[in-house]
Amino acid sequence: MRRLFLLIALGVSVGVIAGAVAVRAESVLDARYRIAGWERQPPVWERFADPDRGPVLFVPASVTGPDAPAPTALVLALPGLGGIGRPLADGLSDAAESHRWLVLAPSPIYERQDESFSVADLRVDDEILQLLDLVRRTAPRPTAQRIFVVGFSRGAQTAHRFALRHPDLVAAVASLSAGSYTMPNSELDYPLGVGHFATFNGGHVFDPVALRSVRFLIGVGDADTSLAAVPADWNAVGGTTRVERAQRFAGALRTLAIPVRLEIFPGVGHVLTPDMLTTAEEWFAATP
Repeated sequence: MRRLFLLIALGVSVGVIAGAVAVRAESVLDARYRIAGWERQPPVWERFADPDRGPVLFVPASVTGPDAPAPTALVLALPGLGGIGRPLADGLSDAAESHRWLVLAPSPIYERQDESFSVADLRVDDEILQLLDLVRRTAPRPTAQRIFVVGFSRGAQTAHRFALRHPDLVAAVASLSAGSYTMPNSELDYPLGVGHFATFNGGHVFDPVALRSVRFLIGVGDADTSLAAVPADWNAVGGTTRVERAQRFAGALRTLAIPVRLEIFPGVGHVLTPDMLTTAEEWFAATP
């Protein structure tokens, strides 16, 4: 009886593993996905080595045809802390096919034990710039100079700060459920406000006029209100919950005449929903 149980358990385990491998194989073999920055894609068996944390580039079939637009729009998709970029790219894939967008989805390591927040923030920003440069040089078609950026949670924090630093590179941002914001109308030291901004931006001062060319979508669930889930350092300048911080950040952008839309999703906690992604996609599609 015990032997029969072990055989059944082994059979179930093998079936589960085989199913998981099949799902992974289907995912990795999707010809529309590439390893970002690689001109020549490696053999498929090499792509199984560590397909999760590496940056992926979704190349829709609609972008590779003879009538595809040039330059092609590029969407940078940033997951949350510890998250993987590929599922976020999957969620954007239908819109990318429809609108003929490339989707770049890295899996940033946002925090390291030996780094302060500001140092880690600068490192990730620099890594994104390098990755964008690689993608522009290896993409199947020329890409537009200004990109779309969507981020969730920690990715949303990186997304809006990337736009603050590089308004010349960003056409529109969808910042969804960020835990903190750099307030553009506050002289508190960065990252709370834009005080000493040049120190954390390669010597370049904050330019609110240039930022007026960037369209901001700020989204958050109305149930995303845990006090313990957000850093307390921002309480005075941004409020105590993600909802209040989103409202204050949107208000700060308005005071600087920067185009912004605040979208609060009813009944939603700290989760990225299909409705959020659809709203972001519509925001990008409406951007000139």
